[in-house]
Amino acid sequence: MSALRSVISSGASSKKTDDFSALPRYAAIQMNDTHPAIAIAELMRVMVDSYHLPWDKAWEITCHTCNYTNHTILPEALEKWPVELIERVLPRHLQIIYEINHRYLASLSMDSEQLRRLSIIEEEPVKSVRMAHLAIVGSGKINGVSELHTQILKDRVFRDFYELEPQKFVPITNGITPRRWLMLCNPRLALDRPSHRQRLDAKIL
Repeated sequence: MSALRSVISSGASSKKTDDFSALPRYAAIQMNDTHPAIAIAELMRVMVDSYHLPWDKAWEITCHTCNYTNHTILPEALEKWPVELIERVLPRHLQIIYEINHRYLASLSMDSEQLRRLSIIEEEPVKSVRMAHLAIVGSGKINGVSELHTQILKDRVFRDFYELEPQKFVPITNGITPRRWLMLCNPRLALDRPSHRQRLDAKIL
């Protein structure tokens, strides 16, 4: 969470404004699986509580800044955090999650069963926050780790969300080879490896 505050404060100081409208243009928060999804509530908390942005403006910025990658469809990757735990440890974040969920469900014209499936809050057997649902609702883009994986998310795992917002689901892989990473993140060091073979063979990089 300190990293998020750093991103926001750096943006505020560099732009000499607390508006943050440009945040999605110079920062991206990539949530790999569901445990980082609490970043959505934290980003909202900082903008609304610390910088006093209107809720709707902060939510628009959040949804354009955050993206979610699902790495596996196994249940352990679709975390559910007990409400009792979040209320004890992060009470303000829970309030924000409840507000996000209320506004999201209120925007939908659906029957109670559909709303139950889409709700960020799971009522039974243990009242919990569905972190994957929070990640989806608060993200601009959602993807799997391959085109096939993304298709499974659309067809099975997150079908209800896909039918509502198909434009969010994109078949983008977010992996990068060590060679490309080196050449992009540290071109000066890459220039010290002039051999074409060295640039192609990670073993001798």
